[in-house]
Amino acid sequence: MLYIEINRSSLIPLYAQLSEAIRSAILNGQLAYGDKLPSENELTACYGLSRMTVRSAMADLVSRKLIEKHQGKGAYVSYNRAQLPLLGSIAVLLDTSYVYFSGYYIHGISSVLSQRGYSFLIHDTWNDQQHIANLLNQVIDQRPLGLILQPYHQNEPLQPALKAAMTRLTESRIPFLFLDRALPGFPVPLVHFDAVKAGMTAADHLTSLGHRRIGMLTYPPFYENALLVEGFNAVLREKGLAPLTEVPALDDWKTPLLDAIRRERLTALYCFNDEYAVQAIRVLNGAGISIPDEISVVGSDDTILATAVTPSLTSVVHPKALLGQCVAEKLLSLIDGTDYSVPVSALVPSMHVRASSGSAPAGCPVREAL
Repeated sequence: MLYIEINRSSLIPLYAQLSEAIRSAILNGQLAYGDKLPSENELTACYGLSRMTVRSAMADLVSRKLIEKHQGKGAYVSYNRAQLPLLGSIAVLLDTSYVYFSGYYIHGISSVLSQRGYSFLIHDTWNDQQHIANLLNQVIDQRPLGLILQPYHQNEPLQPALKAAMTRLTESRIPFLFLDRALPGFPVPLVHFDAVKAGMTAADHLTSLGHRRIGMLTYPPFYENALLVEGFNAVLREKGLAPLTEVPALDDWKTPLLDAIRRERLTALYCFNDEYAVQAIRVLNGAGISIPDEISVVGSDDTILATAVTPSLTSVVHPKALLGQCVAEKLLSLIDGTDYSVPVSALVPSMHVRASSGSAPAGCPVREAL
């Protein structure tokens, strides 16, 4: 039986946790092509899950073409990397703790590299500059055919150890590119999600609903935060509206958030990501504030958390799996020597409107409710 850790206190649905654990076991070789998976009854009994939860996880794996179900026989691994001759190995350095993204990134990267006959190895960056530097020096010595690097998320300067490792990587002439963000001083291709346009998309949605007093639950330590704020405020300026009321999601932010809503008479709240948006919805629900009748809430990234809260969360869509595919395609073009012309490839956002956003209320009912 597989060892699978199910976190019942997590915001991630149980079926998604089970599906992701089995998917990881397949991609890392723990489960090989043709292996039979534990039965639904075994998974239900072993992990204390409902039959519906197990069946939802199996359906997800079938849709990803990782397993096949045979009537009366069970489920078997159908993913077979060995069907294609391996051309060589690609190094992929990702922050795997970025749980709402990393699985989709890996799935997108795998769908391209495996189909083209390349193997790849995932290295966890820990979102730490020193560790990334150590990994790069190790990987350079292994001489992979190419490398995908997702740098750290913190809004901090490049440290000398990582700068030296990046210089060594550049001098090694191993084809590589950045995922999500570039590092200063290294003009190599970047494939990323356009966070400025994400902020603009959220602003367009809320202002089109009549909202004029809007706040944002920010996360200043991450570099993406400033880009989201920049995009949102650009739309507000264009419409002649006041800039965002920013509430940093640091330490105990819940009371300051409610105070800002009352003080600034906010009718809408944009959040740095879905995780904070879900927490904000719970805070507002606990304060007796009706969503979206009294205040609208919009998240960013459109993760699985968006449907794990009541009301369901309107969110800016981040095409995570597609981004993984794009970065893999771009790297292969560098390896083939067919494309080094476009330094930046930016994927643009869209909007998934759900129940948490609506028209701006008349007056300011939130102020009285608080």
